[in-house]
Amino acid sequence: MKIARVGLTVVCYIGGQMKTKTYNSGEEVVDAYEKMINSNSGEEVLALLSPNKSQVELDFDLVQKVKQVELTKKKLLAETVLTKTYKNELVFEQKENSIYMKGINLSIPKFLAEAIVATSDETELNALINFWKMCSMNPDPRARQDLFGFLEGGKFTLTPHGYFVAYRNVNIHSKGKSSDLHSFVSSNWVKVKGWKKSPKKYGVGKLVDGAYILLNKNKELVKGSFMYVGNLNTLYKKGLESTFEKDTTTYTDKRTSTFRIKVGRLVQMERKSCDSDPNQDCSYGLKV
Repeated sequence: MKIARVGLTVVCYIGGQMKTKTYNSGEEVVDAYEKMINSNSGEEVLALLSPNKSQVELDFDLVQKVKQVELTKKKLLAETVLTKTYKNELVFEQKENSIYMKGINLSIPKFLAEAIVATSDETELNALINFWKMCSMNPDPRARQDLFGFLEGGKFTLTPHGYFVAYRNVNIHSKGKSSDLHSFVSSNWVKVKGWKKSPKKYGVGKLVDGAYILLNKNKELVKGSFMYVGNLNTLYKKGLESTFEKDTTTYTDKRTSTFRIKVGRLVQMERKSCDSDPNQDCSYGLKV
């Protein structure tokens, strides 16, 4: 390694190659030259010869590195999703740089793809598949893209059919004759669904003190004196019957008190009456 100073320029021969750097003043070149001749390796000299990058250049390099990392992650994610099978059949395919479910011409969002890769349970995979089938029918592209990320962030549960379980704040509008039973049935029906179990496999019992208990048909029944009320799923569906409706409690939404809500009854609102902007918090529309 040879180092020489010519005016404001330092010339170095390292590994048979010539490197040069010109400085703005004599003080700068003398300082750099002394550091180079006192350095312990060619790497130190090369570092001194390398031009200092501006903050803009450094920021640009960082952005490029982040982009490269993201591209690598995306490629690995895509490769893994493509290997996923349901009932021994491949479910997903790649078109250009995006992943699609076969038969649906909409690319799968990143959060959903990550969940698909993370699961090794076929029932959970089926829930994710069914979720995307229904989500893809939503005409709002923002909803299709962002919904699963929102559900993941809120730790919502998906049912095997692809529905998500959500709760809403309500007030009692008019109390039915059997409100305690209906409240118990509706809350436990949702709870069992959240466990990814079938409500058909559970029953409802009533203790001597009037409290209701949940019974699992596949396990030993709770010891003690109780009256068997009925099957959880049957009782839940019974709430839909008009003959039973007069006995059910009617609820209303806590914010506007304009909705009339009964357990098991569909609550809906015109899409045009809902604010679809995800950046507007607590706006108008259906709340969960």
